[in-house]
Amino acid sequence: WKAEKATAGFASPLAHGGHAYFVNAAGIVSCLDVKTGEERYAKRIDGPCWASPIAAAGRVYFFGKNGTTTVLKAGATFEK
Repeated sequence: WKAEKATAGFASPLAHGGHAYFVNAAGIVSCLDVKTGEERYAKRIDGPCWASPIAAAGRVYFFGKNGTTTVLKAGATFEK
C-alpha cells in the first residue's frame, strides 16, 4: 500500500504493534494499519513535531519543537 494523506515532515515514521505512525511538522499524527494502509485516525497533538517518535510500554511519544512531549496510547484509537 501507499500512504496518500499521511506524511512525515522532519520525523521518521514509526511502525509499532501493527500500526504505522506519521507526524508532520505541524503536529498532525496519522495512524495507519500496517497490513492494509487503512487510516485509523489523523489528529493534532500539542504542537509542532520535528523529532522522530518512539514507542515503549504500550505508548507512543512525540517530542514537540517547543519542548513538550505528547504521549499517546499505542493502537487504533487516538487516546492522549
